[in-house]
Amino acid sequence: MQRRAAFAFGQSVGRDTTLYSVFRQAGERRCFAKGQMVHFQGDEPEAFYMIEAGQLRSFLLAEDGRQVTLEVLGPGKLFGQASYFGRVPRLTSALAETKLEILAIDYERLRPYVAADAGLVTEVFDLMGYSIRMLTIRISGMVFLDAGKRVANALLQLGAFAGSGAPVISCTHQELAELTGLNRVTVTRALHGLEKHGWLKLSYRAVELRDPAALGRYIDPATGSILPECHENATKT
Repeated sequence: MQRRAAFAFGQSVGRDTTLYSVFRQAGERRCFAKGQMVHFQGDEPEAFYMIEAGQLRSFLLAEDGRQVTLEVLGPGKLFGQASYFGRVPRLTSALAETKLEILAIDYERLRPYVAADAGLVTEVFDLMGYSIRMLTIRISGMVFLDAGKRVANALLQLGAFAGSGAPVISCTHQELAELTGLNRVTVTRALHGLEKHGWLKLSYRAVELRDPAALGRYIDPATGSILPECHENATKT
């Protein structure tokens, strides 16, 4: 099988990649009914997971029972890898939002495939690093920004990840909604507002950043962004 980039937007593993094929062969299939818990915050990790079908909600649970949703994940998405590879208890809880099918994957099951193809190690670690960046975007936006600025901040960080110039970010409005913790209608409204200013251009399943510096000033007029890496990228544009 020809090797392609292992992941797309967020934490999705492409179905036509070597990594996806390996996970399907190495993983143990598990099924959950709608509303069933997959794991609890504080559980000891025994595997990480890839979603085959359905949707899963990842959330933080406070001592008083309040929940803070971090993300809603769909097919092709990974979850649980940070705590599994970090050898720490689960940082979040995970619940089946719909009927759910996942693959549970552990290192022992992966070992034969990694031994046969060392490039898989690089792909797994690249995927983990990208997952951490996505989580940073979600948390920084949820804590500091209103809806419109949350969308702008996510686009800037995705643009910084893509490279210099005026990057085109391949994503849907729903994927941006999952990333920012907003609903799709709110994200669409925010994107059209930013487009009216001439700061970006919308097209089918893509967003072109026309003026990253202006997006940075919109987020924070004093620094040009919420995070230093975005400010640095914006001032170079």
